[in-house]
Amino acid sequence: MLPKGRTAMFPFAWSTPFFILQVHEVTAYAKFRQMRCPMDYDVPLPGGEPSSMHLNSVANFLEPKVQDTWWDEPHVEEYYQPSDTFRIAPSKIAGCGVIAAREIKAGEKVGIVWVKDPKAATMKYFGDLMPRHFTPWFGRAVNHCNRPNSHLEEDFDGTVWTVATREIADGEEVTGDYNEAAKQFPHQVEPAPAGWTC
Repeated sequence: MLPKGRTAMFPFAWSTPFFILQVHEVTAYAKFRQMRCPMDYDVPLPGGEPSSMHLNSVANFLEPKVQDTWWDEPHVEEYYQPSDTFRIAPSKIAGCGVIAAREIKAGEKVGIVWVKDPKAATMKYFGDLMPRHFTPWFGRAVNHCNRPNSHLEEDFDGTVWTVATREIADGEEVTGDYNEAAKQFPHQVEPAPAGWTC
């Protein structure tokens, strides 16, 4: 999922390995190193010291720097549960993606995209203006497709999940429609760049 103001990596057919396409502005410059996939998120302790916890993540969360330092060890422990549903692996669409690790049934929750900041509950009318926290292990890894096999659903507590729209086969990439997500959550998600298909 591409949050507001973030960039997306797109593989192109010509010889340069990657170009970065920024929403509403094309900034095409060559990326001459191969992106690692998955990438390692060294989860910090509160205060920023290193912990022993590591998670698979993607460049959209880790580069050029960690995008949300709220995800320290206590917050990860609160929300993260190992899953047999998906893995982060190279995508045929762009960079890394979410790949089904087993058959996923229609209507099944695949992974947490973002959580609402707990402080939002104390903000009354302004709670919806509090930032959402895209999960480092899933939230920024789902690639856009104009024929998606998943959609977003919000829980009663403001947690947003990717949910399978149809059966997703083992080994198939889990995709979402950024344009639909932007309509559903206009303050959180940018539409896909024009012409981006899968």
